[in-house]
Amino acid sequence: MPPRPSPPAAAAVEPANPPWFERFLNDRRTRKPSAHTLKAYQQDFAAIATLITDGRPAEMAVTDITRDSMRASFAAYAADHEAASIRRCWSTWNVLCTYLYTGEELAANPMPLVGRPKVEKSLPKALPRPAVEALVGAVREEPPQRVTDWPERDLALILTALLAGLRAEELRQADVGDIRPTGDGAAVIH
Repeated sequence: MPPRPSPPAAAAVEPANPPWFERFLNDRRTRKPSAHTLKAYQQDFAAIATLITDGRPAEMAVTDITRDSMRASFAAYAADHEAASIRRCWSTWNVLCTYLYTGEELAANPMPLVGRPKVEKSLPKALPRPAVEALVGAVREEPPQRVTDWPERDLALILTALLAGLRAEELRQADVGDIRPTGDGAAVIH
């Protein structure tokens, strides 16, 4: 077998991150985050640092982190990223700047002064129709086993909870005193 050729002399490789960011990553690694979280830290750092340094993130200095540079970079980043990505990136930089501030490397964390998209509030999901029908059907069809069983009451509670959009915990904490009659013969749950 012929001898393998020697590998070419290693060229000087520029580090991918500035030393202060590597210290941050090492600090995060002690908390045992997932590989995906570490990758997200790296991606989010690179995205904003690239914008701040005109494409040279490894050369970024802590002094480059200012309110104005962060605002401008996040505005540029937001132009072609979804709201969830912007929030994640903002969170990464907030954690990073807090780390640098508590380590006395940064005079203040500028991230509270940088805008970010609000999280959309979602409505709770309703039970699927087959589940509601099965629940109501079970109450109607099950004959009372004890004197204290009262299927009509159970059905009223279930339908009230469903129609009022109550969560399970709200239903458990509800009490007769929470029902307030209105002038037109109806009632409101407080």
